[in-house]
Amino acid sequence: MTPNDISHLVHEEIIMNELEPDVVRSRIHTMLATLPTDDATMGSILNEARGFCLARHHEFKMLSEDLERVVGVMDASMEPMIRWLEANGLTNARHHVFGKNWWSDRVDA
Repeated sequence: MTPNDISHLVHEEIIMNELEPDVVRSRIHTMLATLPTDDATMGSILNEARGFCLARHHEFKMLSEDLERVVGVMDASMEPMIRWLEANGLTNARHHVFGKNWWSDRVDA
């Protein structure tokens, strides 16, 4: 699957229709279970998880109570993708998604 296919599935089919982080997490987990584990799909999932990571980092810069749900949905989207990538052979997926210095680059540290 291409990055556009994954982005469409995650954003248009799941996030646009659901605001509850637990439901988003469950639906993305279910979607990932149906995907092939070829290199293109793995790269597309990694790309999508990175996008959520960058957006989450940006949201943390201006976090308020109104944005807590937004960050919760981003976490709910990234977590199943990272676990799926790890389960399918990319053992350092968290490192790839967050970047090599993600602990030192965090805004909330």
